[in-house]
Amino acid sequence: MIEDKFLEFLQTSNSIQQQISISALGSIARLAKYDTLRSVMLDHHFLNDIRDRLDSSDEDVRLVSLDVVDAFAKYDDSYTRLIEIGIVDPLQKMCNDTSWQTRQRSLEVVAGCAKHEVIRSEMLESHFLEDLRDRLTDSDWDVRRASMKAITVLAEHDAGQNEMLQVGVLDSLQ
Repeated sequence: MIEDKFLEFLQTSNSIQQQISISALGSIARLAKYDTLRSVMLDHHFLNDIRDRLDSSDEDVRLVSLDVVDAFAKYDDSYTRLIEIGIVDPLQKMCNDTSWQTRQRSLEVVAGCAKHEVIRSEMLESHFLEDLRDRLTDSDWDVRRASMKAITVLAEHDAGQNEMLQVGVLDSLQ
């Protein structure tokens, strides 16, 4: 079946196959907007494979995997699955990536995911705001802006506001 071929492409390793894997990930991100296809991908545990790709040594794979997470996070039928696969920890790790592009993109995905109460609660419990606060002084301005946006999304809710006060986010803004 076609979903098996997508999974097969995701599990490739050499450079040509790596490009195929990146293309497959991009296709998954674009196809996530279709309810039926998204449902099939969720049923076939595509997000488990995507989570594993977030730890890839290849930056392009990490970035397109973030695009997939972002695409799925837009839909109510997906965010509980994102929690089930433990997406918060890899996102938190990626906020501290050595690549500024990966840090920026992960922060943008964090802002999108934080719109869902369940994911937001998990982020607050894992002390995500401390990492976001630290990114406010990142060497890259785009990362700083993305961090501020993610903090703003978290702060739109009472629990996020309380956590902001506890970790001194406001002090970092001075």
